[in-house]
Amino acid sequence: MGAKLKILNVEDNPLDSELIIRALERGKLAAEIFRVETPESFQEKLHTVLPDLILADYSLPRFSGPAALQYTRQHSPDLPFIFVTGSLGEELAIETLKQGATDYVMKERLDRLVPAIERALQEAGERRARREAEQALRISEELYRRLVEKARDGIFTLAADGLVSSVNNACADMTGWARKECLGKAFIKFIHSDNHQQAKDWLQATLERKNPPPVELQIHSPAKSGFITLEVTSTVLEDAGQITGILCIARDVTERRQLEEQLRQSQKMESIGQLAGGVAHDFNNLLTVIHGHAALLLGDAAFNAHHHEALREIARASDRAASLTRQLLAFSRKQPMQVREVDLNEVVSDITRMLQRVLGEPISLHCEYSPHLRSVKADQSMLEQVIMNLAVNARDAMPKGGTLTLRTHKVVRSSMPVSDQVDGHDGQYVCLTAQDTGTGIPPELLQRIFEPFFTTKEPGKGTGLGLATVYGIVKQHGGWVDVQSSLGHGTSFTMYLPASSTPVQAKEEKRSPTKLAEGDECILLVEDEMAVRNLCSRLLKRLGYTVLEAETGVAALDVWKQDQDRIQLLLTDMVMPEGMTGHELAEIIHRDNPKLPVILSTGYSPDSLGEDSLRENGIHFLSKPYTPSQLAETIRRALGKSG
Repeated sequence: MGAKLKILNVEDNPLDSELIIRALERGKLAAEIFRVETPESFQEKLHTVLPDLILADYSLPRFSGPAALQYTRQHSPDLPFIFVTGSLGEELAIETLKQGATDYVMKERLDRLVPAIERALQEAGERRARREAEQALRISEELYRRLVEKARDGIFTLAADGLVSSVNNACADMTGWARKECLGKAFIKFIHSDNHQQAKDWLQATLERKNPPPVELQIHSPAKSGFITLEVTSTVLEDAGQITGILCIARDVTERRQLEEQLRQSQKMESIGQLAGGVAHDFNNLLTVIHGHAALLLGDAAFNAHHHEALREIARASDRAASLTRQLLAFSRKQPMQVREVDLNEVVSDITRMLQRVLGEPISLHCEYSPHLRSVKADQSMLEQVIMNLAVNARDAMPKGGTLTLRTHKVVRSSMPVSDQVDGHDGQYVCLTAQDTGTGIPPELLQRIFEPFFTTKEPGKGTGLGLATVYGIVKQHGGWVDVQSSLGHGTSFTMYLPASSTPVQAKEEKRSPTKLAEGDECILLVEDEMAVRNLCSRLLKRLGYTVLEAETGVAALDVWKQDQDRIQLLLTDMVMPEGMTGHELAEIIHRDNPKLPVILSTGYSPDSLGEDSLRENGIHFLSKPYTPSQLAETIRRALGKSG
């Protein structure tokens, strides 16, 4: 076990500091907290404790978060500094980041605290490593400038008219041009046309002794079958005060620029993931309302069969939308794998209608289903994402149209030929092959197609994450992906998934809704989303329950103090405003009545909350979106009753 983190907490409210400690404990982050609330105590602890991280409220009676940030940046520039506050608006939050804050976390969203801390510590380590690497590089550059003949940097000279007059070995190796191919040629001819004017201005500034800064030029490289990025510094060569040429030192920064672009792309994807998670959570509330009201109307005898079919279509559409939100939550890493026995034939069949819309008219979609497949243990939404990514990849490989064939089949590993790409164990596998009639993949690129951010598409037309996601998901499921491609004849991707010991069960017909379980208990309903609260209250009252409502955890405590003798069950949303989660509300109420049944409702995954351990304390979960029958059954189960 590693040493505890030392965290300096600038906070005047001991209760808020205690909430931070609980958030760290839930995130299994071992830390020692030093709480301070004055400038003097902050400065003393900063220099004596030598903390790993600072968590600061924005406003304190005798101190302020910005003042603590300013002092920290003066004395410990690289120390991670996170605002944990309940009073920070968007504009003010952006301003604190400009002033040097690492991140900010709202007190009502302390579930973000541990990830924010881990990310801040990781970034601080990367900055430190990068600074040390840059310092080492500066030292080595000075040495190499004195040792031209053995230099690792490319060194070349130009005559005053811009012709190449000398090239060292490192430069030749770097660019792929032999010396004899370079000497006497105009330097400008080796440069990408987009950089011509920039190169001319840089050379002219050098000849005029203006000491121009290093310039980055795209240089044609036969060795790389394309262009590389060289960072070139220059100085004039003189003889008796007369300029005779230009000395250039070149460094290949292609990989560095690619890494920087990958980092920017990664940060963008992380932001998109956070947005997707928030959208999915809100969308689940809407779906709960849509599905719930559709179910209520289905039970109304005033509607005829045509109305009922329309309502069932609404319910089915909300179910499909719920599947999409699960994919969004999986993308934002707020939804773990939901593994169950899955029929691969059924997965492919369910997604074909959506695939045809994605592929467009010029591309035909054919599906071939193998009978008597075994099931696979998988997350269905993730498998759908794999199929969708493979279909999009095939579509882009067939710009003039073609055919995409999806084929399911089964394989026994011991009977398969040995292949470098096949790394699975012996046994039975259920497979899906996606075969297109597209352009194919060049052999030299075939080994790189699963690399994150690697793409052969034009800028802006691909993230390079589609096939990397396919590879990652299949690996998560204990399988692998085999690729076969021929230029001009198309590509086939085969996904191998370990077969379950359970044969695929015949799909059960959906039964008409049965009578919902009723009750006469008193329920405290806590939900900040008005539409969800109104629907849930209406459903519960129709089932015979007495309902006491509250919009937030704080308001729920007031209701509890007045009516705790009547209340027999707590049904609460997980994420609510005013700095109190449903879990924290349940903990407080359990101090008065440890045996009170609790149902936590959430649009996120309950797995990250330690579902098993919480159930031991009488806490049950109801994932949004839920149906009236799921609501009714969960309540009866929580109360330990049926029917």
